[in-house]
Amino acid sequence: MTAAALLSAAVLAALFQQGEGTGQSPALKRLGYVWIAQNFVLIAGVIQRLLCYIRDFQLTAPRVYAISFVLLVAAGFALLAVHIARKRTLNWLILSNGLATLALFFVMQFLNVEGWVAHYNVARWKLNSQKGLDLDYLACLGAPAWPALKQAAESGLPGARDAAKRLEHFIEQERSDRKYRDWRSWQARRAMSAARVMDQP
Repeated sequence: MTAAALLSAAVLAALFQQGEGTGQSPALKRLGYVWIAQNFVLIAGVIQRLLCYIRDFQLTAPRVYAISFVLLVAAGFALLAVHIARKRTLNWLILSNGLATLALFFVMQFLNVEGWVAHYNVARWKLNSQKGLDLDYLACLGAPAWPALKQAAESGLPGARDAAKRLEHFIEQERSDRKYRDWRSWQARRAMSAARVMDQP
């Protein structure tokens, strides 16, 4: 999908950088819009496939990032449509896509993706425990997943005891590590997660 999208975007951008006689031909513009629409259909198929994986298995951080990337590609094609319709320059198109990419990276660094993933999987498991809960993956998500792991431990469902053991291991490890850490290793997200699962922050 990535290769096809980038190739079609590059071809369209190059076509509409031609002179008035070629780049602004009404027929060519209509074909350009059709090609962009075809790519939106491709993007929708990719998102649908990711949602099916999430429905049948579980949500993971890479799947969140994959959906974010696909939405960024969709934004790029929307900007390309504006480029064609309003006769924008190639520099405008490159700058707009660069700013969209920068905005995504800037926003994503502040989002607690691992915590969201953990809470989503635990909430879905509590609604339907037959689907099972991948505690190994939950443990790999680190401190942001501790509050969700606590919810799983207190659920009373099959697997709650295993979740409680893992949570207790993390709590003991956190208490031990704090003896050797100072302010330089302090992290707000880790501290907030620990405060929510430990009797004493």
